[in-house]
Amino acid sequence: MKVTLVYNILNSISGEKTFFDNIVGKLSEKEIEVQECAIPSSTNIPPFNKIEFYSRFPMLLNARRRLENSDSDVLHFLNSSLCPSAPRKSGCAKIATLHHFASMYYEMIPPEGILENTAESIYCRYINAIEKNAFRNLDCLVTCTDAPQDFVAKEYKMEKSKMKTIYPGVDIDYFKNIPKADLKSKYGCGEIIAYIGRLHERTKGISYLIHAIKKTNRKNLKLLIIGDGPDRKYYEWLISKLDLNDKIIMLGRLSSDEKSVIQKSADLIAIPSLYELFGTVFAESLACGTPVVAFDMPFWKELYADAGLFVKPRDYIALAEGIEKVLDDENLRKKLISKGYETCSKYDLKKVTSSYISLYEELSGLK
Repeated sequence: MKVTLVYNILNSISGEKTFFDNIVGKLSEKEIEVQECAIPSSTNIPPFNKIEFYSRFPMLLNARRRLENSDSDVLHFLNSSLCPSAPRKSGCAKIATLHHFASMYYEMIPPEGILENTAESIYCRYINAIEKNAFRNLDCLVTCTDAPQDFVAKEYKMEKSKMKTIYPGVDIDYFKNIPKADLKSKYGCGEIIAYIGRLHERTKGISYLIHAIKKTNRKNLKLLIIGDGPDRKYYEWLISKLDLNDKIIMLGRLSSDEKSVIQKSADLIAIPSLYELFGTVFAESLACGTPVVAFDMPFWKELYADAGLFVKPRDYIALAEGIEKVLDDENLRKKLISKGYETCSKYDLKKVTSSYISLYEELSGLK
C-alpha cells in the first residue's frame, strides 16, 4: 500500500509536524510505503498574520500542483485545511484529519479589533465555501475528539457516518526512555515550570501564564518558554515590563529531543491555551510523568478528565493558585502523575497507527 501524507509546515512547534513525525515511522514499520508532501505556510500578509487560520490560497495551489500526479492508494491530509487541494481523479481513498475548524474557532474566541474581526469573518465564509464540497468529497473525515463532529455536520451538511474519531497519538515508549536533566542546577533555581508551543496569544494565552508567574512571587522559580511565533516580541516586552527577566527564560525553538528532556525534567507543564482540541503537549507531558496545570477547555474533560489540574479560563490568579497547589502538594502531584500515565496509555501511538492502517485498508479496499 502506498500512502501520501500531506501537511503544513509552520515556522514553530506544530502539532501537524509532530503528528507526521510520529506516524510516518510507525507506518514504515508496517511496510507501508509513505510519501511526504510538506506544504510551506504563508502568514506574513497583514491582517491575516494575526489570524490563526492563515490565508490558504497559495498553499492550496502548491498542494494541488504537487498532488496532480500522485499514484498513491491513499491521500491523507494530516490537517483538513489542505483537503480542498485533493485531485479530482478517483482511484484513491481521500482522508483528512481535522485538528482545527475555522468557524468553531471564530465563534469561541473572536479576534479583537474591528479590522481583524471583519477580516476573519470574511475569511471564515471563504474557508467554508472552499471546504464544504471538499469535505463532502472525502471518503472519511477523522476528528481528534468527538466534539467537532456535530459542528461539522451542521455547518457543512456532512454525514456523520463519514466521520470517525482517532486521537492523535504520542510515542509513549520514546518519552519513557527520555533521560531527565538537572535543570535546577543549570538555571540556578529550585522549581522549574515549562511552556511548550506556539507563541500566539489568541490561541495559547501565554500572557496569562506570565502574569501568573508574577502573582506567585516564588523566589526560587523559573519559567522556561519553548517555541516561537508571531507574538514573541510582545511577550519579551511584557516580561520586561513586569520585571520578570530573572524568572522567565525564552528558549525559542529547540530540537524534539531537547524539548522532550525539559518536558520530562520540569516540575510542571503549564498550558494556558484558550483554544485546543487534542493538545499534543498535554498528552506528551502525561507520558513524561510531568503534572499539567491548564485552563479548563470545553473538550479536554473528554480526553484528560482528572489527569491534569484544570482552572478557570482567562484567570491568571486561578492559574497561579493552581501552579502553587501542584508545586506544594506532593500527594496531588503523585495522583496527577499516576492518572496521567493511565490516561495517556489510551493515546499510545501504536494503537493510533493501527486505527489508521485499518481505515486505510477499509477505504482503499486493500488488505
